[in-house]
Amino acid sequence: MGVHDGRLVGENLKTRRTELLKPNSTGDSYTWVYTPDGAIIYKLWDHRESHATYVRHSQLASGQPVICAGELRIIRQQQFFEVEEVIGLINDASGHYRPDGGACLVPFMRKLQDLGISTLSTRLSWRSRE
Repeated sequence: MGVHDGRLVGENLKTRRTELLKPNSTGDSYTWVYTPDGAIIYKLWDHRESHATYVRHSQLASGQPVICAGELRIIRQQQFFEVEEVIGLINDASGHYRPDGGACLVPFMRKLQDLGISTLSTRLSWRSRE
């Protein structure tokens, strides 16, 4: 993931090509995992589709351990004369990789910042430890 001309970009895992990540509507979000080798693997999740087509966090990570997993939402915002896309919400909602009360979101946020992705407008949400 990264930023190009104010737009969030990522690598499509099937085509291995760079793609623009689209801002989310009320009916979708991105499901993601952050792996120990520093990769952020994501998939657009259309909440209106059959649950049978949902790609689980464990599938994104090929069953391997992760640092963190959850959902994120991209929003488009205007600042002065520029329009940019930012991550508006990040959570640790995962059924397979049990949430740790938000602690895992800290290294994930750091990774986003290292990639040049602004997190100034990002709202965090987490589940309590189970």
